[in-house]
Amino acid sequence: MGIMPTWLTESSIGMTTRADLAARNFKHGHALRGKEIPEFRAWRAMIERCENPNHVGYQYYGGRGIKVSPRWRTSFSNFLLDMGVKPSPKHTLDRYENDDDYRPGNCRWATYKEQRANQRKYDESARVRAAWVNRNRSSVLRIDMTGQQFGRLFVIGYQEGSMGRSLWKCRCQCGTEVVVMGKSLRRGNTKSCGCLNRETARDRAIERNRTNNPAKYRWKKGTP
Repeated sequence: MGIMPTWLTESSIGMTTRADLAARNFKHGHALRGKEIPEFRAWRAMIERCENPNHVGYQYYGGRGIKVSPRWRTSFSNFLLDMGVKPSPKHTLDRYENDDDYRPGNCRWATYKEQRANQRKYDESARVRAAWVNRNRSSVLRIDMTGQQFGRLFVIGYQEGSMGRSLWKCRCQCGTEVVVMGKSLRRGNTKSCGCLNRETARDRAIERNRTNNPAKYRWKKGTP
């Protein structure tokens, strides 16, 4: 059953002896030794996503007209009396009818699997439209990097990539042509076709051998 607030009675919610003893740990209100109980956090989050336009999920709740019943909106005690405590930490607040309000009779504590099975059908067409809008927006805002130099790479022109990625065809100083993501060029993550890394690795290997085997290089001019 979990931990119960002190103002609830055993008869009203069927509190077990174990839960009754645990309830004594409450200092006051809805806090357990200074920490809010999970049911209170769920109640507060429910109101936030229905009434706060700045909430990350407002468009899916308050933005769709989902409301909290007056009985719950004005009283956490009523909410807890109607819902009871969470069966486990894995349970969260869920609605049977996703287009209906948060109200008694339409809500339950459900696991993630149960909520997925009860999820409203997603409008695939809306996702496709949003993808095209974002694609067009990115095309307008894309900065033309043709003719610019990034390390050893000279940008020849733009090349459309999959999943809306911005790719640029480049010619390296060694003569090799490669296709590189725009952000890799701007951030300096890619500076050549790969020849720079190979040369750097070769120089490091020579220096390492020179350090480990100094006698091998003594015959060379200028070597100590």
